[in-house]
Amino acid sequence: MEITRNIKAKVFAQYLGQKHSGSIHTLAKEIEMIYGDEKFDRNIIKLILKPLSSITDEDAIEMAELFGGIKGDVTINRPTDLTNNDIHFTVQIHQGEKNTWKSFSVPKHIDEHTPNGYCQFLMSKGYDLHQYLLGGKTLKEADLAIYE
Repeated sequence: MEITRNIKAKVFAQYLGQKHSGSIHTLAKEIEMIYGDEKFDRNIIKLILKPLSSITDEDAIEMAELFGGIKGDVTINRPTDLTNNDIHFTVQIHQGEKNTWKSFSVPKHIDEHTPNGYCQFLMSKGYDLHQYLLGGKTLKEADLAIYE
């Protein structure tokens, strides 16, 4: 699949605010140059992202609070014996005051069935996600990103 300048500009626009390499300009200016100047060497710019597998406990808990209704003092558990290969990570949150457990999972392949808020939250935190504009590849797999 050819990654046109239009596709690259659209994918990069989803990551506004993230670090990038190869230029002194802001990412917004780079997107403008990628999209508008056919002579611009758009291959020198790469986003600096993180693999989703490296999600921090803080970000996982924040996602659980935002999208899973988790509130209050929590303890996080990351099961290592996942039997579902389609799950990228699962956190189990223990709410002490209610003595209840809730599980929260994020799929490996984010698609049209994944809530849009998940994607926006993860991209705002700099995590590399599979992109439909890139034929299901992550930005690193499409050579548009490097990992920090």
